[in-house]
Amino acid sequence: MNASTFQEQLVHFLKKNNAPYFKNMSIILYRNVLFKKWPTCKNFKFVLVDTIKPSGLMNIKVICGQHYQFVQVRVKFKGEYVIASRNIKKGKKLVNTDIFVKYGYLDQFPLDSYVIKKQVLNLVSLKDIKKNDIITQDLLRPVFLITKNERVSIIITNIGFTIISEGLAINNAYKNQLVKVKLDNGKIVSGIASNKNTVVIYS
Repeated sequence: MNASTFQEQLVHFLKKNNAPYFKNMSIILYRNVLFKKWPTCKNFKFVLVDTIKPSGLMNIKVICGQHYQFVQVRVKFKGEYVIASRNIKKGKKLVNTDIFVKYGYLDQFPLDSYVIKKQVLNLVSLKDIKKNDIITQDLLRPVFLITKNERVSIIITNIGFTIISEGLAINNAYKNQLVKVKLDNGKIVSGIASNKNTVVIYS
């Protein structure tokens, strides 16, 4: 097994794990395998030690038969990422003019950075966001379909019948989240936020 063949297999493994970015990927190998230890090895198995990281500095376990070694590589790739085009106030629902897309090395940014513009639109900012800040998932939330203390419709469904009622929401909820509702008779029930001001209970 020679070094060039080993590196080809390693590159193939890394590109397979980062398929969306393989055309814009570069790989730097910092610590190589001691090939004298495996003179007859033809096919290596690779295991990512840092399984949560798609890029940046990685430790990889290289296995051949009963033997293994560790190599360290840096994976860099370019792609689009979403940035604030202006200052955004807390509680604002983001529209097209609030954000724009840039192109650069994604491994330099947080793992939860948004890379698709349409995923950000219509989400609500959880805090003030400054112009040119990278938009990450911890900065935004979906729009609440149900707001605490608002009047909501309740649809109770079962095989063969449907009951419609009303009540007061006890908590906020996004789409498909659990929400508790206080009925007019004082009873508290739980259901799923289905549409704006609408809670569905499957009995």
